Amino acid sequence: MAQYQASHPNADDEALLNHIAEEYYDCIVTELRRVDPHHLILGDRFMAANKGQGNLKTPDSILQTAAKYVDVISFQPMGTPQLIKPYLEEVYQLTGKPILLADVNTMTMRPARDQVDTTQYEQAAGEHTLEYYLDAASHPACIGILRCTIRDFQPWNIQFHRRGLLKADDSPYSILIDFTKRANQQVLDQVYGSISTKNKQ
Repeated sequence: MAQYQASHPNADDEALLNHIAEEYYDCIVTELRRVDPHHLILGDRFMAANKGQGNLKTPDSILQTAAKYVDVISFQPMGTPQLIKPYLEEVYQLTGKPILLADVNTMTMRPARDQVDTTQYEQAAGEHTLEYYLDAASHPACIGILRCTIRDFQPWNIQFHRRGLLKADDSPYSILIDFTKRANQQVLDQVYGSISTKNKQ
C-alpha cells in the first residue's frame, strides 16, 4: 500500500470515494431491486473526458465500482470538441457495460450573449454535432445520445450561458436544428438501417 500511495498520492482519497460509492450503490440498487426486480438502472451522469482533461474525468476505479451495480454507464461528456469514441472503448473495456451519453451539447465555439448573427456558430456547431453523433453511435456499446440545453438562458439560472436549439425568445436556430435533424436521421440509419430496410421489404 505504501508503494501504491507513493506513486498515487491521492490513493487514500480515491479509496474513500470508492468506499462511499460502494455503500451508495449497494443501498440504492438493493432497494430498487427489492421493489422492482426488473428496473433498468442507468446510474449517474459521470464526467467523461478524453486524455488531457484528467481533472474532469471520473476515476476508472469509480466506474468499476458502479459497474458492479448499474445496468448502464451514463455520462455527461466534457470537452465535446474532441470525438468521444476512443473514450467509449476505454470505458467499455473497463466495465463491460452499455454506455449512455445523457447530456451532450456539441459546439466548437461559444458566441457572445448579445451576438445577433449566429450563422457561423450554427454552421460549426451543426457540422460538429453530425460528426460527434455519428462517431459515438458507431461504437456498439453506445445505446443513446441525449442533447443538453434545448433553450438558451434558462430562466431558473440566468447566469448560465449556453446556446440551445431555441433562442431565449423561443425562436429557432434554424441551421443548427436542420443539422440536428440530419444527425438524428443518420444515426438512426447507421444503427438500424439494415433492420429498417428489411422491415420495408
